[in-house]
Order: sequence, then C-alpha cells, then structure tokens
Amino acid sequence: MHNNEQILFISDQTDPIKRNKLFSQCKVCETDGAQVHYGGLCCISCKMFFRRNASFDLDAHQCVFREICDITINSRRACRYCRLQKCLAIGMQRELLRASHHRRAKSVEQIVSSSNTICTLDLLRNDRSLLTDEQRCCLSNVIHVYDTKSPVSHIRYLLSTQSRHPMKMRLKMAKTSILEIIISMYQGILPFVEALPEFHIMKRYDQCELIERNLPYVGGFNGIIVFLDAEVPISTAFKNGFPSIYGSTIVDDAVTIARRPDDDLTLIKLLIPILLFSTSCYIKIPSNVNNNYNSFHVIVTS
Repeated sequence: MHNNEQILFISDQTDPIKRNKLFSQCKVCETDGAQVHYGGLCCISCKMFFRRNASFDLDAHQCVFREICDITINSRRACRYCRLQKCLAIGMQRELLRASHHRRAKSVEQIVSSSNTICTLDLLRNDRSLLTDEQRCCLSNVIHVYDTKSPVSHIRYLLSTQSRHPMKMRLKMAKTSILEIIISMYQGILPFVEALPEFHIMKRYDQCELIERNLPYVGGFNGIIVFLDAEVPISTAFKNGFPSIYGSTIVDDAVTIARRPDDDLTLIKLLIPILLFSTSCYIKIPSNVNNNYNSFHVIVTS
C-alpha cells in the first residue's frame, strides 16, 4: 500500500500538466493561471485588487469577521481586509507597485514633453482657444439659456400631434399648423432675451427699442435652428402649408438655407445674442415705444 502511494506521488510530480497547474495556482484565491506580480504568485484579478488597494491602511481598519475569512475564487470579494492581508502574506510588495507607477509616470512625462515641442507649421497645435474661463462660462450660459427657452419641443409636439390625424385632415390643418410654428419661432426669442443678464441692465426704453428694432429679424434667423432641430422641412405642415402662404420660390429658398448650416448649431446660437444687441440692423425710431412693448409682450405671452 505504501509503495502504491509512493508511485502515485512520483507520477504526480513527473506529470508536467499537473506540475504546471500546481505552480500556476494563485496563492491568494487559489484559482489557476497565476503569474508573479509585485513579488507574489497571484492571478490577474488579485493583481488588479492589489493595485487598487495597496494604499489601504490595515492598521486603521479591521475585518468584520474577526480575520477568519477563507479567501477563494468565490469569496475573494467578500472581505477587502483579509484579501489584502493575504496578498502581503504571500510576498506582494507595495514598493514594487510604486516603482512601476514611477516608471510609467516618467515615460508619460517624457511623451508629454516631446509632444510640447514647437512645430513650425502649427504653433497652436495643442491649444487653439484664446478664451478665458470666464468667457467660456459666459458662452456656456448663453447656450444653456437658449436651449431652455427654445420652442423646439413645443413645435415637435405640434408636428407629432398633427401626424396622428388622417392624411386628408393633415392637409387641411397644414396652413394653420405652419402659422402656429412660425409664431412659436418668433415667440421663443423674447423669453431668451429676457433671461440674458445683459438685457436686464439696460434701461426700459433701450429694452423696448432693442426689441422693436431687432426682434423681427432675429426671429427669422432663429428659424434656421428651429427648422433643423424640429425637422420642420420634412413635415406635412411645411410641405403643404408653407407654399400656400409664401409660394414655392420662398419654400425652396427656406429649405436651402435650413440645410446649409453644419450639424453643430452652437455657432448660430451664439450669433443670435450678437444680432439682438447689434446696432447695425434696420434702424427705426419707434413711436409710443412703451405701448408697443407692452402690447407685444401681451401678444407673445398670451
């Protein structure tokens, strides 16, 4: 019997598959496929665990199970304390981890320093922006206010509601729907203007004159964004209602203009406040400015 056990032991030692499996077993969670990482024989999972938790202070924490956790492939995630303690017990060293990070940081620093070399063809390759943080914040606020006050969601709702009706009814509603869309396109500008801080610091007379002079033209310019975002040109209301009001020639021009901008409409959104506060638009001195402003405000907000 003793001889048989000795023969089996010798055969296990001489079997290369079993011997490799024995030596490649993780000393932490006892799974196969282990290699030497940071001074200890462990699997990839335990290697990554050690990298993430090497700075974990064992003296400041304790195991909730009184340090009797059995770390296996199934239970290795249960206790962070005992798993890290076992990693250190099999010879894994924090110093080796810091050394590898230092080498990696040094190589990254060399790459960054080499990439900062001045190129004669493009001196602003790494940073083309001349804006300060305050200017970037200001532009972001303008875009956010525009998106918040934009009538695009309302127009999409109108188009989706119309699409639920039969085709014959949609054709009859086309003219009314496109007029409502155009009104919404102009109405959406006033809430946007009133939300701008630069508008609030103006005197009331200047506000009224600004709206009287620039709003009709800026509202038309706003239609470029609204038409694209709400997909108005492909709707039945536009194809049938717009020609009956403005004619086929204006329809072709409107479609051409709407398709001309790029997919990124941020630049056009930033141009709207520029046109709003511009003094180079059609200049006219309004009569009864305050009355016009009040009546216009009532119409827009009704």
